[in-house]
Amino acid sequence: MATQAERRTATRGAIRTAARHLFAERGFAGTSIDDVAVAAGVKKGGVYHHFESKERLFEEVFRWLEDDLYDELLAALPEEGSGVDRLVAGTRTFLKCCVDRHVRQIVLVDGPNVLGWELWRQIDSEHFLPLVVAGLAADAPAGTDVTLLGHLLIGAMDEAVMLLAAEDDPADAIVGIGDGLEAVLRAVAASVAEPRH
Repeated sequence: MATQAERRTATRGAIRTAARHLFAERGFAGTSIDDVAVAAGVKKGGVYHHFESKERLFEEVFRWLEDDLYDELLAALPEEGSGVDRLVAGTRTFLKCCVDRHVRQIVLVDGPNVLGWELWRQIDSEHFLPLVVAGLAADAPAGTDVTLLGHLLIGAMDEAVMLLAAEDDPADAIVGIGDGLEAVLRAVAASVAEPRH
């Protein structure tokens, strides 16, 4: 027999799973707490017991999806190659993930609007800034602080995925956007790798 803690965890998981599917299919505005409750097989009060608001539930789903994106990106990174090669591979993987309609709707369309730009960028940076900084640092002279450049590149990547989200056919636009972003990444990495005089 499941313990109370196990039942609580299972219920919370069912709510999150239902919400993730509904937010992806209908968008945040088109999904009600009643919809989530029905899909999760719980009462409306049960949803509010675990999540104080629809916005808080969305944030949890958003963070969960970002965790999944991070794991997928890490799995796609080549074990060999320069730091910038790994950055480019990771970036192209991320762009491909953003074409997925669930990622596009939750992360790119609703994310900034529901969470606000500041929190959206904070969560994004928590997940991906360390990878960008590590990629730059791998090719830089020892002791070079590349954190500021990492922040600037995250800004460029955020702009790239927003351009992708605005496209009617993102799968068609991904190559051009990916090529442009790769040019930026390689130029910045080359400037960092050059010895300073």
